[in-house]
Amino acid sequence: MNLVVLSGRLTKDGELRSNESGIRYYHNSIAVQRSYKNAEGNYDADFFNFTLINPGDNLVKYLVKGKPVLIRGEIKNRSYDAQDGTKKYITEIMVMKIELLGGGNKEEKTETTPEEVGVPSNYTTEYKEMDNGVHLEDSDLPF
Repeated sequence: MNLVVLSGRLTKDGELRSNESGIRYYHNSIAVQRSYKNAEGNYDADFFNFTLINPGDNLVKYLVKGKPVLIRGEIKNRSYDAQDGTKKYITEIMVMKIELLGGGNKEEKTETTPEEVGVPSNYTTEYKEMDNGVHLEDSDLPF
């Protein structure tokens, strides 16, 4: 099984390109903080390149530097011949799903109404009525 799930922050605003067939590719990288501190007492980060195929315009405008995201995808290795004749290898994440998390750019609007994103206005109230009173905190989870 080839599956990777990463949570981190975007390292740049990203780049949107199209190929000859009209397929759009969004390229960016994500910084993922390690779960342990280094010898100096700081957390290091690992950086992963990723590609999202045919992203929607509304999504791309929110994929800005510093935005926290969660990505799910597959690891892909590819190679190409560079102009100097050497073979270059690339490992990247091919994203199947991306979720925008809270935070990021302080000037950016992070909350939207259901109508702004195309959700019917009764969606929120229907699910509030189904609330069964169970509320879990992060400390309640076994992982």
